[in-house]
Amino acid sequence: MGKVYYVSKNVGLGLLVLAATALATIIALSIAYDKERAKNRDKPEDGTSDTTGMPTPPTTPFIPREPWDHYRLPESLVPVSYNVTLWPRLEPNADGLYIFTGHSAVVFKCVKETDLIIIHSNKLNLTTFNGHHAKLSSLGGATVPTIQKSFLIVRTEYLVLQLRSRLAVGTSYVLHTEFLGELADDLEGFYRSEYTDDGVKKVVATSQMQATYARKAFPCFDEPAMKAVFNITIIHNSATVALSNGRDIGTTDSVIDGVPVRVTTFEPTERMSTYLLAFIVTDFVNIQSTQNSNLLVRIWARRKAIDDRQGDYALNVTGPILQFYERYYNASYPLSKSDQIALPDFNAGAMENWGLVTYRETALLYDPIMSSTGNKERVTTVISHELAHMWFGNLVTLQWWNDLWLNEGFASYVEYLGADYAEPTWNIKDQILLYDVHKVFAVDALASSHPLSRREEEVNDPAQISEMFNTISYSKGAAVLRMLSEFLTEPVFAKGLSSYLNTFAFSNTVYTDLWDHLQQAVENTPGMHLPDTVHNIMNHWTLQMGFPVVTIDTQTGSITQKHFLLDPESVVDRPSQFNYTWFVPVKWMKTGVEQQQYWLLQKTDVHSLMRVSGEDWVLANINVSGYFRVNYDLDNWDRLLSLLNTDHRALSVINRAQIIDDTFNLARAKIINTTLALRTTKYLSNEREYIPWESALRNLDYYILMFDRTEVYGALQAYLKKQIQPLFEHFKTITADWTIVPTGHTDQYNQINAIGIGCSVGVEGCRELIKGWYRQWMKNPHPSPIHPNLKSTVYCNAIAFGGVEEWDFAWRMFKNATLASEASRLRSAMACTKVPWLLNRYLEYTLDPTKIRKQDATSTIQYIARNVVGMPLAWNFVRAKWSYIFQQYGKASFSFSNLIHGITRRFSSEFELQELKKFKEDNLHVGFGSATLALEQAIEKTAANIKWVTENKAQVLKWFTEDTDPVNVTMDGQHLLQTSFEPTKIMSTYLLAFVVCDFGFVRTEPTAEVLVRIWARKKAIDEGQGAYALEKTGPILKFFENYYKSKYPLSKSDQIALPDFSAGAMENWGLITYRETALLYNPLASSNGDKEWVATVISHELAHMWFGNLVTTRWWNDLWLNEGFATYVSYLGADYAEPSWNMTDLIVLNEIVGVMGVDALASSHPLSSKEEDVQRPEDISQLFDSITYSKGAAVLRMLSEFITEKVFSEGLATYLEEFKYNNTVYTDLWKHLQMAVDKNGIKLPHSVEVIMNRWILQMGFPVVTIDTKTGHITQKHFLLDPESVVETPSEFKYEWFVPMTWIKTGGVEQQYWLLDKEATNAELALGANDWLVANIDMKGFYRVNYDSENWERLLNKLSTKHQDIPVINRAQIIDDAFNLARAKMVNTTLALRTTKFLDKEMEYMPWETATRNLNYFFLMFDRSEVYGPMQAYIKKQVTPLFNHFEKLTANWTKIPDKHTDQYNQVNAISLACSTGVEGCTELTTGWFKEWMSDPANNTISPNLKTTVYCSAIAAGGVDEWDFAWSMYKNATIASEADKLMYALSCTKQPWLLNRYLEYCLDPTKIRKQDATSTVISIAGNPIGQPLAWDFVRANWDHIVNDYGGFSFGGLINGVTKRFSSEFEYKQLLQFKEDNAGSLGTSSAALEQSLERTKANMNWVAMNKDHVLNWFTSETSSSV
Repeated sequence: MGKVYYVSKNVGLGLLVLAATALATIIALSIAYDKERAKNRDKPEDGTSDTTGMPTPPTTPFIPREPWDHYRLPESLVPVSYNVTLWPRLEPNADGLYIFTGHSAVVFKCVKETDLIIIHSNKLNLTTFNGHHAKLSSLGGATVPTIQKSFLIVRTEYLVLQLRSRLAVGTSYVLHTEFLGELADDLEGFYRSEYTDDGVKKVVATSQMQATYARKAFPCFDEPAMKAVFNITIIHNSATVALSNGRDIGTTDSVIDGVPVRVTTFEPTERMSTYLLAFIVTDFVNIQSTQNSNLLVRIWARRKAIDDRQGDYALNVTGPILQFYERYYNASYPLSKSDQIALPDFNAGAMENWGLVTYRETALLYDPIMSSTGNKERVTTVISHELAHMWFGNLVTLQWWNDLWLNEGFASYVEYLGADYAEPTWNIKDQILLYDVHKVFAVDALASSHPLSRREEEVNDPAQISEMFNTISYSKGAAVLRMLSEFLTEPVFAKGLSSYLNTFAFSNTVYTDLWDHLQQAVENTPGMHLPDTVHNIMNHWTLQMGFPVVTIDTQTGSITQKHFLLDPESVVDRPSQFNYTWFVPVKWMKTGVEQQQYWLLQKTDVHSLMRVSGEDWVLANINVSGYFRVNYDLDNWDRLLSLLNTDHRALSVINRAQIIDDTFNLARAKIINTTLALRTTKYLSNEREYIPWESALRNLDYYILMFDRTEVYGALQAYLKKQIQPLFEHFKTITADWTIVPTGHTDQYNQINAIGIGCSVGVEGCRELIKGWYRQWMKNPHPSPIHPNLKSTVYCNAIAFGGVEEWDFAWRMFKNATLASEASRLRSAMACTKVPWLLNRYLEYTLDPTKIRKQDATSTIQYIARNVVGMPLAWNFVRAKWSYIFQQYGKASFSFSNLIHGITRRFSSEFELQELKKFKEDNLHVGFGSATLALEQAIEKTAANIKWVTENKAQVLKWFTEDTDPVNVTMDGQHLLQTSFEPTKIMSTYLLAFVVCDFGFVRTEPTAEVLVRIWARKKAIDEGQGAYALEKTGPILKFFENYYKSKYPLSKSDQIALPDFSAGAMENWGLITYRETALLYNPLASSNGDKEWVATVISHELAHMWFGNLVTTRWWNDLWLNEGFATYVSYLGADYAEPSWNMTDLIVLNEIVGVMGVDALASSHPLSSKEEDVQRPEDISQLFDSITYSKGAAVLRMLSEFITEKVFSEGLATYLEEFKYNNTVYTDLWKHLQMAVDKNGIKLPHSVEVIMNRWILQMGFPVVTIDTKTGHITQKHFLLDPESVVETPSEFKYEWFVPMTWIKTGGVEQQYWLLDKEATNAELALGANDWLVANIDMKGFYRVNYDSENWERLLNKLSTKHQDIPVINRAQIIDDAFNLARAKMVNTTLALRTTKFLDKEMEYMPWETATRNLNYFFLMFDRSEVYGPMQAYIKKQVTPLFNHFEKLTANWTKIPDKHTDQYNQVNAISLACSTGVEGCTELTTGWFKEWMSDPANNTISPNLKTTVYCSAIAAGGVDEWDFAWSMYKNATIASEADKLMYALSCTKQPWLLNRYLEYCLDPTKIRKQDATSTVISIAGNPIGQPLAWDFVRANWDHIVNDYGGFSFGGLINGVTKRFSSEFEYKQLLQFKEDNAGSLGTSSAALEQSLERTKANMNWVAMNKDHVLNWFTSETSSSV
């Protein structure tokens, strides 16, 4: 099998540049250089439940009982030859399917008596003959048993024929089948590839048989040892050409079933395996040449590619490579022709089909103008790899797949020899170190590795076979064969190969056959001496996994070997017959002089010649000829490091790279100190060679992956900048300021390193250079000014530094690319963007084959995952889509394992480890196929990463910062650090902030225009809790820059999550402080609501950076302008960051509905107070209330609506520009908005100031009453208690200028200004059957009442077709009706009737509004007889919603897709459990009990945790409570702690509630910031409410002194919200009297509580009987 390449060398180098996303990615990819070959690519995987046609794996192991239950064929039959005819249809049939039909006759010989014929057949519809799937005949007239029964076995992919008598041994038979199959686009078997030529879709029928897919094309004995001769005939359209393994020997035109066709017949093949078969039907063209012995060589590709001469290089290089192998193997090329074809869709890199080699386009086509040096090298090495197989693998084939390494390891080794012969100036043989040896060391050093040669019984089913196509088979195979060739010498090695190939030509072997022939070559070579036989030496390397680290003590000459494990604490479960010792050939030198090779044959030895002293030094494993690592005593290490720093050229390039790679890996294995490894990179400022730099970058990539989300990253980048600067300047000089190409092959690669790393770490001039080239290209796409070698780097950096314009341009160029390597570069570069929504869109593209070809899907996801911004997105995407990805992309893909490797390579926290384990557990039913081992290795690597980071982070940070430490000072005898900061902008004192902490952080990359850092406790950062905040800060800042038309005013934005913080957040300029719950989000443990909270709070605080900080109110009386504005636009910013959430709708629920309840009280206050009324600190603190925040947001939203968002934004922009770094009053804003209104010709009834003064200078809001019979309209100050006395006078007499909107009977929205107490508008008069809804989407800050007829029509519409009314207005109708009822303006039963349609309503906003309003009924009646019927009614209404979500979530196993559906699911469960819907409480308590039984594994969906915890604790007792308390105390995620803290208040046990109340006064149990909210939560529990009220009164002085603050007024409101009796009112009055001098910031809240209690008393007295009767009547039929 050919290499499964992923990226071209240049693509890899370019990705190296993922500057934006992280240096990590950069280095990581530079590394791959597109040498990501097949090795290690083969593990299919799945995750979602959308699998089609995929049987669910059984929960118990399958035990084979019948012969057809085994995956291996019986040994009774042997094929001799096949006659196969296939007819692929390149047009879809009537059902839209592409199909092929065919027939096959296989001649086989019976070698063991049997009455069974078992032959492979998969996904073929077989024609029946007399009821059987095949016909059987014999050769030579022998008796033919009749068929008793035939059937297909899906699991083992067999066609089985049971015969009535036995087949005769030695007799040959013929099995004839006819079949139809789908010519699918699944890249396996006989499949369909599509491409576009000048806008016309073209279809190619092609094939991929390795490893087990020939059986999808025709029934066959599909095992490598079942060799046969194949006679192939292809029927096809005469406008196409047919190709197969042999030359075509005849074509005839014919008509079949009325269709004119051409029939092409091919010469019989040599005796060969089924997996090497190929057949293709296409309209491709070729170029050709004839080699020695009339060998025909052809390169096939799309006509445009051939016309553009993209096949010329492949044709030119094929001849020399074939000649090299003929000499090397001492065997002629076995066939008459060599076709090589470039396919648009091909899963692997290439496939060595004998005589017809198939390639990805990037692996065969080279454009001398457009392609890079890396593309050229890739073409050479892949061709060399595939042609090596023509002898080794095809002529002589492995017996079974357990020895796959012999095929692929051999081809991976000799490909370098063939390529070196074709391109001798490249020195490509040295690069095996990077591309194979170092690469496989990383995998083979894991405890989950495996031996090269597995036992045959370990490799049976197709997934296990595919799993063998991995890094071990390819790269370790190459490395050990190279070592073998080195110690045998190349001539002896080649002599043994030649003997082996000639002996076993057209046959099969096992690996020991090769050892036999190499041993013969050794014995026939005079003077050749080995310490043991080739068998014994090599068995140590092939039959046990891993490799040794050889430690040399140069003080004593002692030498030891030990199994090298990256994680020395990992457990090796796999036993070894050799006890993990090896026969190690050690080539070494002493002080620059090469010594005689030494063999280490046991665990320890002494070699006195290796004892040195003084300035002498020892270097072992010269040119890394051996497959082992080397360690030395510290003195020798110091001497080697000194040599590197003083005269690095004294060591070979390969050994300089080896020293770096060995030390970094020895450090990871805890064999040497990490700082020793880092010291090997210090000399790099003097290094100009590619291989050492590349080795260093790959190893530093691990550090970047581990630390690019922590405070280490900045120091690491600064160090790399210092080291790379000289290399950057070097290449700038030798390329004459980037105008010429370096002459050396590897210099061209190192130039890419210099630019890629230089740009990523901020080397001066680099980014400007890159962006300039890319902009030039965008202006003039043809021709590109960017040199092909640099394209990947330039594309990646420019897209990383740019935005949607740069990305979309790259996408267009990608879609129009006619050169595969160019498309590949662009595809990888588009993953470099830092814009999350672009990355998410790109991820979605990967599953659309019309956008990203199937062959490229998984590698594109990996590119995105290499981007530090993209990694969590890709991880979430893969988990969400696992089942689909596995089904569509993983089952046939040898490369699939890389998807797991690629996405998880950054994982280094316990949180990520648990996510991985959960991913494994969640998808066991789907399976992982050939990715099974990759998943185990990812878990192992993650565990090792966690340990390594824990042990090394501090010293690594110290080492990188040693040159840039802060100033050390001594003060009062203490050694301290003094840190100075840049001067601030002109700003107010209240925006200052200082923090001293040991927190960690995640940050944007240095390329970002604004440095953004998210700070928090190190554990929170390590668990990735800051990633979401970091991801969303950039888009939100960008939104506000556009919205305000003003750049962010500062150079950085620090945001820090504090364990103790009384407010939600504080907008300190440049250092925003947050509660942990407002900044940190854990995707595994946090809910949808937590995520929304983080997004909106961040948006709120960032809005202040301009509005409030850049321009600040002159005094606190205008606080509403700051906070109301930030509250309003926080929804716009959050909506931009999360467009699928519809955040701009949720402002209605979150702000407007709530504040209307407060502003409808007589004790409310205007938005803007008089300056003289706000003087004392408590006056100021009282303004931080819902009027300021939520009403401010509501009226500004209303203003924005009636002057339009565009005009509003324009006015803001000029306001901010004029008053930046200054102070204002609200009238300044009105002036600028008026200017914008005038400029845009907006017609208003009055000026902005005159209109808005009525909304901000008087409290409250109007209720607008519309009489639809007459069109008469009135407005009136709305008060919840119409009998309350308004003592605050208003200069406007509580009249407003009201911007009204309405729709009639589903018509278009209309507008009208109500400017007086009453007016008449004929447009509002309705016909008999019409209905009207006013205040569309609640854009205005007012309530609406109607005449009774319109109310009835609206209720009828809700009950018959509620969707005709917009969802927000459905919510508004409910909210208005309930509040109008409380204000005695409509009957309470009318309000209750607005909830009747809810049994058909599935949307969140109406349900949430109803729930909140019914909550008032609960508060008033949950201590009375009304409660029972009310619960019964709610139960009846919520049951359909509960059932809806039960079905939508597949019995609660999935999360709803829609944002608001996730909230409504919570409503459904919460209401259902509280009202006793059958099965609900059992569900929640069951989940909670599962968690109690396994505390480390909480499987409760984060969205449901609050509801489940509360329900279970309410239903439970002390055990549940104590468990929740212990989990709360141990919680490391703030939002999880919050959920538990709230749920603990749900218990129905009074003593537990009292204990919990006492905890509120103990800061070691409940943080001060959480104390008042916890008391409020307890008061929300009807059992806890009186306890909380008593507790507050008893402890008032202590509470005031220790817990007062902005949120303090909420405590009074919270504990008194149920008050509705005369007794409770008197208690409140008494409390006011008793504590008159200490109410402080809660005095206004207490007045509101008194007013609300009085209103409650009146309302209950008036409505209790009506409500009881209504609920009873509504539920009587169901009781």
